[in-house]
Amino acid sequence: MALDLGSFASIRSFSEQLHERSDRLDGLLNNAGTMFTPYGTTEDELEQQTGVNHFEHFLLTGLLLDRLLATEGSRVVNLSSSSHRMGHPVQVGCSGKGRRRQAPVGGLRA
Repeated sequence: MALDLGSFASIRSFSEQLHERSDRLDGLLNNAGTMFTPYGTTEDELEQQTGVNHFEHFLLTGLLLDRLLATEGSRVVNLSSSSHRMGHPVQVGCSGKGRRRQAPVGGLRA
């Protein structure tokens, strides 16, 4: 099954296909990651790095949550990296609307 984490439509299609094929899901490993790419947006007009690394994982997990909850012992694993410690403030756009001062990855710290 194809999945493009830069597209809400692709994520929804993937979820529908999984629901048609199986009534269980033992685990979900959220591991897509982009960094240090030129500025761009997803097809849904989210800033690419934030969209792919965060919002799309959130949507995918939400759409598959019923299968995960129906499967005893299922797990969701979200991988990250230490790259949030790098960087210095730069001027970046946020979803193509204006510009603001933000570290490339450090500004995303929890």
